[in-house]
Amino acid sequence: MPGPSLVLGNSAECLWRSWDDEAVVFDPATGDTHMLLAPSGSILEAVADAYPAPLSVVALSSLRGLDEPSSTLQDLIDLLVALDLITVV
Repeated sequence: MPGPSLVLGNSAECLWRSWDDEAVVFDPATGDTHMLLAPSGSILEAVADAYPAPLSVVALSSLRGLDEPSSTLQDLIDLLVALDLITVV
């Protein structure tokens, strides 16, 4: 049985731009603009590139540069879910 996957939430309709160490996401539905640092932006990009994205794929592509990968990755995923940019399915 496959593990959990991540899919785009509101970010499917969002406008976003990413650079080396940050990303900016504008949600036209809410009018909110979010500035995301590199790890969060990498997660969002990984989900957009491999839709739906298996959590293992997102983890591998997003762990670069994290000091405490397992807890930090979950925190970043939780943040993106709370912002409704991604959803765990």
